[in-house]
Amino acid sequence: MELDMHKEVTDEQILKFRPLVKNIAYKFKNSGEPLEDLEQLGYIGLINAINLYNQQRKVKFETYASWFISGWEFLLPGACLLYNDGFHQI
Repeated sequence: MELDMHKEVTDEQILKFRPLVKNIAYKFKNSGEPLEDLEQLGYIGLINAINLYNQQRKVKFETYASWFISGWEFLLPGACLLYNDGFHQI
């Protein structure tokens, strides 16, 4: 099965999950990074989650997207991970 990483992401989808992105970004407000930057990273994660989500796996989208919004999908060598105290190279 090939992943479609180029799905059309609509403004409606972004607006629907905006509160989720803002809520997760706010949890990292003491990281030393500007809240606006954290929100932008969250929106990138949201777009990735929309592109990769598979309804057949029976996981709520909000649960799935939360991992992407908070940065957990970046657990790759050489990637950065956002923790409550800032960014860390892994």
